[in-house]
Amino acid sequence: MDGKGPERGSADLEQWVREDLHLADTAVVTVSERACTKQGCAPVETIVDVAPEGEEPFLIRLAKPAAEVERMDVIAALAFGDDHG
Repeated sequence: MDGKGPERGSADLEQWVREDLHLADTAVVTVSERACTKQGCAPVETIVDVAPEGEEPFLIRLAKPAAEVERMDVIAALAFGDDHG
């Protein structure tokens, strides 16, 4: 295995989101991929569903498969919003 498969990418991505948002262990972070059908959208996007305990849940959308997401993609999405506006 090259360490870039979906399982590895998802685990890293979940950890980065937890660290960058300083989430408690009780927060739920779920990573999934789906086909994007919007014009100009990447064929596969990664969706991170974040549900901090006692707070409103929200989504982070990244316009690439989870295995291709880098930490700076997460930082940019958190700072400037997701790739879909």
